Amino acid sequence: SKLQGKWVVTLKLRTKTVLLLLVTTLLLIGTLHTVSYTLLTNSYQQLEQKETTQTVQQVQSQAMSQNAVLDGKLSDWGIWDDAYQFVQDNNTAFREANMVPSSFISIQVNFILFINSYGNYVYGMGYNLTANAEMPVPQSLLTLVQTDPKLWNFHNVNDNLTGVVMLPQGPLILASRPILTSLAQGPIPGTIIFARYFDQRYVASLSSTLRLPLNMTLYNSGEAGMLATYTSTAPSTYVHPLSANKIAGYDVISDINGN
Repeated sequence: SKLQGKWVVTLKLRTKTVLLLLVTTLLLIGTLHTVSYTLLTNSYQQLEQKETTQTVQQVQSQAMSQNAVLDGKLSDWGIWDDAYQFVQDNNTAFREANMVPSSFISIQVNFILFINSYGNYVYGMGYNLTANAEMPVPQSLLTLVQTDPKLWNFHNVNDNLTGVVMLPQGPLILASRPILTSLAQGPIPGTIIFARYFDQRYVASLSSTLRLPLNMTLYNSGEAGMLATYTSTAPSTYVHPLSANKIAGYDVISDINGN
């Protein structure tokens, strides 16, 4: 009976030892799993945020490249004896030869405007690139240009301006340069402006070039309050997971006045 008692005690001690080791092992596994999961989750989140930010910056770079191309085309028109003469006398020959649909299609702009050195509107034309038809220049655009001297009041032959402006009809990408002779000389008699709508058609062209799903929405349409809750990862860039499988990157674009 004494041996039996020792055997029972020994079994109980072994059982307790095994249970203790089992519990300890499970606790260690659980702790390691939790720590590993937390570290991996944070690492993946940081990686996703970094990659999405880089993708948004890629879109920014492409948009800036498009603006540079627009400014380059504007320079071809702005440094030109014929345009230099036209902004001073509004001659019919220049209008008939150059202010035609093929010019707008080639440049991919909706509006071409000529403003003299006093800020007065000389001539302009609008073209709907989607409908392939001429359209009027909105009074809102003319008012904006004439009341904002930085869009036309250039004092240096190397001056230029490219950026976004807001109209009731929607945002526009606008490029402006002083008109010079074909030798790039002054005095400056006026300014030439190219403008195209920053619309879904333009966004679709960026999307196609970059092979990325892009969309555009106005900041005051509800995005402002939403973006304020997201973590900013770069100037004007925000990243937000939409689901377990999707993440969105936002780029907030300011107009020429910083709004």
